[in-house]
Amino acid sequence: MVIEDGLTIGGRPIKDHSEALGHSDAYNHLYSLIKKSGFHSNDIKKLHRLFYYRINDQDAGKWRKRKVFLRGSKCPLPSSKNIPSLIQSFCSWIESESGQMHSVDLAAEVHRRFAFIHPFIDGNGRVGRLLTALLRMQSSQSCFRFGFHYLKKSSSRSSWNSKPLFPIL
Repeated sequence: MVIEDGLTIGGRPIKDHSEALGHSDAYNHLYSLIKKSGFHSNDIKKLHRLFYYRINDQDAGKWRKRKVFLRGSKCPLPSSKNIPSLIQSFCSWIESESGQMHSVDLAAEVHRRFAFIHPFIDGNGRVGRLLTALLRMQSSQSCFRFGFHYLKKSSSRSSWNSKPLFPIL
């Protein structure tokens, strides 16, 4: 059945199985990045490569070389030639904002900025979610507690501004 139909246990396509294995590898790699100082483009490429190489080894961990579009969006994405400098600025911005913004707001803004750089041909949302999980882990707040933590903070009279998150949630 796996060879003839390309289906794995449970009838899921083999691509889904490969992606789940790769995502597990990438998530496990996050633990090695928690204590690392700074945030670098090579870290982003490695996360992409770990989860994507079973799907498309040729593009795994490599910045895109062609123009892409966000399905359902009229927002233009940057030219592929600008990706290295945009990612460098993105990483510098994260480093400068860490500790300045609340970790929930920072994670949301990181995901938004990364999505609009869209450095890979595919898998940008998945890498963006891995990056937000990393930021939450670095701030000692498990990404699994994200929803509860956000609701707890937003329902109290805390000193941080949760309004930027409302359009995302």
